[in-house]
Amino acid sequence: MAYLRCATHYLIEMIKPDTGEVLYDLPSPYVPHACGLLHLPRFIAKIRKYLKNSLPKSYERNFKRGFDGFLCLHLGVDPKDIVEAVRTSRDDVELDVKLKAIFPKKYSGL
Repeated sequence: MAYLRCATHYLIEMIKPDTGEVLYDLPSPYVPHACGLLHLPRFIAKIRKYLKNSLPKSYERNFKRGFDGFLCLHLGVDPKDIVEAVRTSRDDVELDVKLKAIFPKKYSGL
Protein backbone atom coordinates (compact mmCIF):
# COMPACT_ATOMS: atom_id res chain seq x y z
CA MET A 1 0.00 0.00 0.00
CA ALA A 2 2.86 2.38 0.82
CA TYR A 3 4.33 1.67 -2.61
CA LEU A 4 1.03 2.67 -4.22
CA ARG A 5 1.00 5.96 -2.29
CA CYS A 6 4.60 6.67 -3.37
CA ALA A 7 3.81 5.85 -7.00
CA THR A 8 0.71 8.04 -6.93
CA HIS A 9 2.63 10.93 -5.37
CA TYR A 10 5.35 10.56 -8.00
CA LEU A 11 2.80 10.64 -10.84
CA ILE A 12 1.12 13.73 -9.40
CA GLU A 13 4.50 15.45 -9.17
CA MET A 14 5.21 14.58 -12.81
CA ILE A 15 1.98 16.25 -13.94
CA LYS A 16 3.01 19.62 -12.48
CA PRO A 17 4.26 22.03 -15.13
CA ASP A 18 8.00 22.36 -15.61
CA THR A 19 9.54 25.77 -14.96
CA GLY A 20 11.83 25.29 -17.94
CA GLU A 21 14.92 26.41 -16.04
CA VAL A 22 18.15 24.76 -17.14
CA LEU A 23 21.38 24.65 -15.13
CA TYR A 24 24.22 24.85 -17.61
CA ASP A 25 26.85 24.77 -14.87
CA LEU A 26 26.13 21.20 -13.78
CA PRO A 27 28.69 18.56 -14.77
CA SER A 28 27.70 16.21 -17.56
CA PRO A 29 26.17 12.96 -16.29
CA TYR A 30 28.83 11.20 -18.38
CA VAL A 31 31.74 12.63 -16.38
CA PRO A 32 32.87 10.01 -13.85
CA HIS A 33 33.71 10.67 -10.22
CA ALA A 34 37.15 9.66 -8.91
CA CYS A 35 35.61 6.34 -7.81
CA GLY A 36 34.46 5.69 -11.38
CA LEU A 37 30.74 6.33 -10.95
CA LEU A 38 29.02 8.26 -13.71
CA HIS A 39 26.41 10.85 -12.68
CA LEU A 40 27.84 11.20 -9.15
CA PRO A 41 29.58 14.56 -9.80
CA ARG A 42 26.29 15.90 -11.20
CA PHE A 43 24.33 14.63 -8.20
CA ILE A 44 26.85 16.21 -5.82
CA ALA A 45 26.60 19.53 -7.70
CA LYS A 46 22.81 19.42 -7.47
CA ILE A 47 23.04 18.66 -3.74
CA ARG A 48 25.27 21.69 -3.23
CA LYS A 49 22.78 23.90 -5.07
CA TYR A 50 19.92 22.38 -3.08
CA LEU A 51 21.70 23.12 0.21
CA LYS A 52 22.14 26.75 -0.88
CA ASN A 53 18.46 26.94 -1.88
CA SER A 54 19.48 27.64 -5.47
CA LEU A 55 18.18 24.46 -7.12
CA PRO A 56 15.42 25.48 -9.55
CA LYS A 57 11.94 24.01 -9.20
CA SER A 58 12.42 22.14 -12.47
CA TYR A 59 15.26 20.20 -10.80
CA GLU A 60 13.72 19.89 -7.33
CA ARG A 61 10.92 17.76 -8.71
CA ASN A 62 13.33 14.91 -9.54
CA PHE A 63 15.97 15.66 -6.92
CA LYS A 64 16.91 12.36 -5.25
CA ARG A 65 14.67 10.62 -7.81
CA GLY A 66 15.22 9.88 -11.48
CA PHE A 67 18.89 9.24 -12.21
CA ASP A 68 19.84 10.41 -8.71
CA GLY A 69 17.55 7.75 -7.30
CA PHE A 70 18.77 5.10 -9.74
CA LEU A 71 22.37 5.84 -8.74
CA CYS A 72 21.51 5.45 -5.05
CA LEU A 73 19.49 2.32 -5.75
CA HIS A 74 22.45 0.85 -7.66
CA LEU A 75 24.72 1.62 -4.71
CA GLY A 76 22.22 0.42 -2.12
CA VAL A 77 22.39 3.71 -0.22
CA ASP A 78 19.79 6.22 0.89
CA PRO A 79 20.06 9.54 -1.01
CA LYS A 80 19.69 11.32 2.34
CA ASP A 81 23.05 9.85 3.41
CA ILE A 82 24.79 11.36 0.39
CA VAL A 83 23.08 14.72 1.00
CA GLU A 84 24.24 14.62 4.63
CA ALA A 85 27.80 13.76 3.59
CA VAL A 86 27.87 16.75 1.22
CA ARG A 87 26.27 19.03 3.84
CA THR A 88 28.79 18.16 6.56
CA SER A 89 31.96 18.07 4.43
CA ARG A 90 34.31 21.05 4.44
CA ASP A 91 35.92 20.11 1.11
CA ASP A 92 36.05 17.44 -1.59
CA VAL A 93 38.71 15.44 0.25
CA GLU A 94 36.53 15.11 3.35
CA LEU A 95 33.52 14.33 1.13
CA ASP A 96 35.43 11.52 -0.59
CA VAL A 97 36.29 10.00 2.79
CA LYS A 98 32.62 10.06 3.81
CA LEU A 99 31.46 8.64 0.49
CA LYS A 100 34.01 5.84 0.79
CA ALA A 101 32.44 4.90 4.13
CA ILE A 102 28.91 5.00 2.68
CA PHE A 103 29.47 3.25 -0.66
CA PRO A 104 29.94 -0.48 -1.16
CA LYS A 105 33.56 -1.65 -1.18
CA LYS A 106 33.33 -2.11 -4.95
CA TYR A 107 33.38 1.71 -5.27
CA SER A 108 35.75 2.49 -2.40
CA GLY A 109 38.64 3.37 -4.70
CA LEU A 110 38.36 7.01 -3.69
